[in-house]
Amino acid sequence: MTLTTSRLLDDLSWMTVRDYLDAGDTRLVVLLGSTENHGPHAPLGTDTIIARAVGQRLAERLDALATPPMPFGYAAHHRTFPGSATLTNRTLATVLGEVVHGYAAQGFEQFIFLSGHGGNRVAIDLAVTEIAEAVPHATLVHARMLPIQTGAPLRDQVQAAYGAPLSDFWGAHGGEQETAAVLAERPELVKLDAAPPPIDVRAYLEATRDPAVTRTERSVASFTPHGTWGDARGATPEQGRLFLDAVADDLASRITPLLTRPESTGRDVAS
Repeated sequence: MTLTTSRLLDDLSWMTVRDYLDAGDTRLVVLLGSTENHGPHAPLGTDTIIARAVGQRLAERLDALATPPMPFGYAAHHRTFPGSATLTNRTLATVLGEVVHGYAAQGFEQFIFLSGHGGNRVAIDLAVTEIAEAVPHATLVHARMLPIQTGAPLRDQVQAAYGAPLSDFWGAHGGEQETAAVLAERPELVKLDAAPPPIDVRAYLEATRDPAVTRTERSVASFTPHGTWGDARGATPEQGRLFLDAVADDLASRITPLLTRPESTGRDVAS
């Protein structure tokens, strides 16, 4: 069933969802965001806004529906900044499990988990392992956006299409990339003139981003007083749209081969 309207469940009537399932379509993108510091210039809901924007685009490319993004995630390292909130990984995984169990009972069979906040990775992995045992007929895919966001291929692609250089640490937290995405979706929430100049956070990145060894850091504020790094001052809505489209294209190309065919049993787990 091909929809020409929003793919987000909270925008649709229950009858539209019923017709989607009755047509034999069973794909659902489960979205997660976060409510956390993104500096003095960007809203606390930046990750949630990005999750919704990428989720809509990804659902279109996969002919899927998408849940509204959960606005709270695991963000303990941001909670010293007022307005930021965090759940435990256990709580978040439990909620994800209950949500998926409910949708599986309605007929959804293929679930793609997508988070606009990298800190939700552990909770999603935990939830997927438990859902795989409880709902053995489901296909489960964990789509990790952060490695794509911070990788050189995406940067090169967007920079070529944009036709102008992107800033250093383009994919940084609260930096040019994320701020541009919010400008593309909710420009009234961005105060670009309040964006701080970049600071040196190499010590934080070296401690937390090495794929082989990491050290737990309990507060981003120990490394950056305004809570972000990178340079958001050059962000534009055009750059944000290019980023959102490119991420959705990349994810769709990776996810599609992992989804079982409608006529199969759907017992694979990909994470």
